[in-house]
Amino acid sequence: MGGLNEADRLKKDGGLDAKKASVTKLPLGQLRVATDGPIFHPRHALPADEALVAWIMANGMRSREGTPWRFLAREQGRRDDLTDVVIGNGSRRHKAGTEAEVRLQETAPRQFPLVWDKADPSDLGRLFVEIELHDGTDAEFILARIAANSEPGKLPDSAEVLAVQVAQLAACDCEDIDTIVAVMPRGVGRKEVQALARWKLLTPAARARFVEGDLPPAVLSAVLDAPPAEQLGVVEAFIAGNVRTAHKATIRTKKAREERTGEPATKGRLWRPAKLVACANAVFAGPDPGGDDAVFARGFAAALKFAAGEKTGRLPKIVTAAIKASDNRGGKKS
Repeated sequence: MGGLNEADRLKKDGGLDAKKASVTKLPLGQLRVATDGPIFHPRHALPADEALVAWIMANGMRSREGTPWRFLAREQGRRDDLTDVVIGNGSRRHKAGTEAEVRLQETAPRQFPLVWDKADPSDLGRLFVEIELHDGTDAEFILARIAANSEPGKLPDSAEVLAVQVAQLAACDCEDIDTIVAVMPRGVGRKEVQALARWKLLTPAARARFVEGDLPPAVLSAVLDAPPAEQLGVVEAFIAGNVRTAHKATIRTKKAREERTGEPATKGRLWRPAKLVACANAVFAGPDPGGDDAVFARGFAAALKFAAGEKTGRLPKIVTAAIKASDNRGGKKS
């Protein structure tokens, strides 16, 4: 014996005005965006996008390719004597659609894209949207939401939004990195997920500027690795330099450290002998800085020539002693 289909069940048992075509549709006004609780939507506070409102007023709840939008949704018990249906993805479209519906009812009632009851002259019309009901745990619903928002063509989740959802998953005892990485947008791997889990370790100023600059998760680890007092400066440098990848973040961080401390940006420099000699000659030909600086500079220049295989004259006894000691320990003879 066949039971009620999804739409009929929501209509009969849930009191909702569900419609069944090839998929279930519900009035936009009977869908809710969770603003609290374990599955609250991290985008719920964003204002309505005026461009999106205008698009929906002209075209309804569908993409620019003409495909109807389908919202991930879940039943959350009862609310005001109706089945409470919460959406997982699409909070931005839900908010814009809700505003579009109000404006259409005021300016163009009972016209496309609204749907209305022809037998009821008081029905101004409503917007309907396709839904896909999800039956799973809180963690599974959050994972499905991240996956839905990670699809190509969707407005990508910001680092802050992803960080909030990683924290939600942790609160639901879901901390398996591979499971989380599997639903993340392209470019967010294990290292990025681990950094997102440390989001709250950013200073408030660095966090606010990171969000304002819309920096990607790829550079978050480099910011978190900086001392708290330096995090804001790192964020500002990344924004100014349009640093959007982990590789560029590493280069920029090392360069900044070299400029600040004199510590080489790399552990070793592979220079051709000609370059070593050119640098040494520049030191010898330059102005005498005087004092200890002159002694150090000329000694360093002589060492560069020595490394390049140039004759430098008699080596200091302390240097020859060090070379012999190194040879005796099995080091390569020069």
